[in-house]
Amino acid sequence: MHQHTFSLKSLLWIIAAFWLSNAATAHQQKYATTTVSLNARNGNLEIVHRFLVHDAEHVVKHLFSSDADFNNQPETQKNFANYVVDHFNIKLNDQVPVLDVIGFESDEKFFWVYQEVVKPENITQIQIRQTALHETWPRQVNLVNIEGFGEVNSMEFRKGDQWKTLDL
Repeated sequence: MHQHTFSLKSLLWIIAAFWLSNAATAHQQKYATTTVSLNARNGNLEIVHRFLVHDAEHVVKHLFSSDADFNNQPETQKNFANYVVDHFNIKLNDQVPVLDVIGFESDEKFFWVYQEVVKPENITQIQIRQTALHETWPRQVNLVNIEGFGEVNSMEFRKGDQWKTLDL
């Protein structure tokens, strides 16, 4: 009977260790999304980047300063938004458009960066490159969804990925 109790305790310790290791890795998701969508109302292409606030908090300390405070320093959020904009590239019919930065915002869970460009006539090809956070976290995955051109298309970017092309 003593042996059975030891096995039950061992099993409980293993379950607790597994749960704690999963909880520790759950904080940093290393995942972000960008949506490129055609606004049917005004014809513009809208780009919306979404990062988890928790991930952004960790990254700004690595990228900018160890005492950077993402939630209480508006300048830190602005710097992160600029960083996101600098790491996203798009070509429309092999031309690099000038994207307007509309703004950024943070809620309790996500940090959003908004960009926009007037859609050129007759887009036949969209090329994208999204490298945000790849130098900080080699396992970072950036998903880009392209909407408004028929079915939704997705591109997944990992460290080392370069331009990806969608022919329309």
